[in-house]
Amino acid sequence: MTSDELNRRIAELCDEPEDCGGFEAFGGKSIPYVGWFWRTVNFGIGRGPITQFGILPGGEVGFMERNKWGYSSVTATDEQWENIKELLEDAVLDPARDRFEKVYDAIQGLRQ
Repeated sequence: MTSDELNRRIAELCDEPEDCGGFEAFGGKSIPYVGWFWRTVNFGIGRGPITQFGILPGGEVGFMERNKWGYSSVTATDEQWENIKELLEDAVLDPARDRFEKVYDAIQGLRQ
C-alpha cells in the first residue's frame, strides 16, 4: 500500500468509529490523531520526515502533524514506526474493532 493510498483510506475512516467496528480512540476518532482533521503523514519507504506523535494533557498519544497547541511529543523508534504502519494497513484494509484497538495500543505504547 502506498503512502497516498494509506493516507486516503485513513482520511475516509478516521472520523467514523461506526465504520471501524465501533472503536473510538478519543475525540470521536477511530485512529488517534491530534487536530480537527487527518493531516497527510509520510508513510513512504523508510522513515522520511520524522513524524511526531503528540501527547495530550490527559496523556493520550496520537499522530500530530501540526502542533499549534505546544503539546509535548514523542517520536517512534524505527521498529515502533514499522509496526504502527503495518497495523494501520491491516486496519484500513479490514476495518474491524480489534484491528483499530491494536493501532491505538501501539501508539499509546510510545509514551515515555
